[in-house]
Amino acid sequence: MSRAMIITVGAQGEQIIYSIQQLKPDYIGLLVTASPECKKTLDEICNACSLSPPKCRVEYFDDNPDEIVRVIAKFNALYKWLKDEVKVTDEEILVDPTGGRKWMSAGVTMIASFLGLEMVYVNVKYKDGKPDPNTMQIIPLGNAYEQTGFLEEAKADKLFNEYNFAGARDIYEFLSKKLQDPRKVAIKKDIAEAYLNWSQLRFAEALKYMESAITKINQYSMLREHKEKLQKQIEILTILNKNDAPTAQFFHLLKDKIFFEKTALTLVAQVERHEYNQQYDQAIILLYRILELISQFRLAQNNINVNNVSDEIKSQYNDQFRRLTKEIFQAESEIPKKVSLVQSCLLLYILKDEILKNENENFFKDLREQTDTRNLLWLEHGNKHATKDNYISFKKFVLSRILTRLIKNWNNLVDDYKYVKF
Repeated sequence: MSRAMIITVGAQGEQIIYSIQQLKPDYIGLLVTASPECKKTLDEICNACSLSPPKCRVEYFDDNPDEIVRVIAKFNALYKWLKDEVKVTDEEILVDPTGGRKWMSAGVTMIASFLGLEMVYVNVKYKDGKPDPNTMQIIPLGNAYEQTGFLEEAKADKLFNEYNFAGARDIYEFLSKKLQDPRKVAIKKDIAEAYLNWSQLRFAEALKYMESAITKINQYSMLREHKEKLQKQIEILTILNKNDAPTAQFFHLLKDKIFFEKTALTLVAQVERHEYNQQYDQAIILLYRILELISQFRLAQNNINVNNVSDEIKSQYNDQFRRLTKEIFQAESEIPKKVSLVQSCLLLYILKDEILKNENENFFKDLREQTDTRNLLWLEHGNKHATKDNYISFKKFVLSRILTRLIKNWNNLVDDYKYVKF
């Protein structure tokens, strides 16, 4: 038996009384039209079923189809009373929309379906225009999500495909508790969790959920069309997961070309997702981070830590560094202990590193001009917003001019980093 019921009340009380007496709920919420006939019916129900506060609550509204919105609001008030004050669970609530006007039942069915509550209906045959008590029968209508859950799943899929993984995850999780067969949405929930964490660069959590998704795909033989790509992404995340080890040191990780490649392409894929959502400021900030990553990686190959440049490196290259800073920026400076992006590129240029060995000093004017787009953003040091043209120009500079010198076929490799679509 249910602990609680929410019931619509009209001008006839026989079916409502039958429903309450058969199901014996501890708490009852009644939705009643404020007409003399319905108030009389309410009195009959209360007397027959011994209903009284605090175990019964009544919400009134006018007897008018325009009131359907208020019906839904009043239903929600009763629902919150049962959940917040009485402390019943969704599974302990039954909804009976038998009584009242058709528009009342329609409104109640909508909100009950949205909340995923179980519903019943009192079926009866009429004799001489009145309900025949001997023919009354409670018909379980079940959970509307068993019939309409695919609509909510489609909403979640749309959010997922737009990279709103938190919103999609919440709907998949809700459906997994409401559907009789929740296997497919359980897999989708794990993938949404994995992608949410991956997009936040939380690699250990992303790997955990991705492995869970693959386990369920194999167990349930569902969504197998995505298995090959997800397996590749598990391999990627296994490399990236080195970053989340308690003893991991970024400088040592950057000496690993494979780790660098996986990290760079993760950021490239994220840039493209920001482009899809026209989030050009965020895309440019990530492109700048890719430039930083490239310079950090190449300096690490030369055993130079951008956060702790050794005295040996400083004494060996300071003269060239001072000369170049004076010539290029008209401001002579020495190599600092911690070097910025531009300073890192100057060091790489002095070292004749492979990514800059064919450049000349004009490169640094291009670098300064391109990075100013990022530096002047609201999210960084100024009050500007990026345009699509700003983004396209900077993307071309970072990916087509620089990254391609290290990962020649990055444009093809990045496909493995693109998220599956439902």
